[in-house]
Amino acid sequence: MARKNPNEQIAAAREMLARAQARQRQVDTRVKIVTGALALGWLRKDPRAARAFLAHIQANPVRDQDAELLAELFTELRAIILTAQQQSQANHVS
Repeated sequence: MARKNPNEQIAAAREMLARAQARQRQVDTRVKIVTGALALGWLRKDPRAARAFLAHIQANPVRDQDAELLAELFTELRAIILTAQQQSQANHVS
């Protein structure tokens, strides 16, 4: 096999770098998906975590397009918090 000239070596190195960067983006995306799934599970099970999350979002608003995407989740979390509050009040009354 003939040795590559410097320009070919540079091009090959750039291709290798591009492939490595693409693999890293795939890993980063997968980490975000798994982390998000874990966080959602936690928020749905722990009303205190849900309350803290919503307070954080209120103090640090997301972009309008993200808020629209997350509106259903925010509604769900508010319902979880409300249900927990009602159960707590019922337990204190009993």
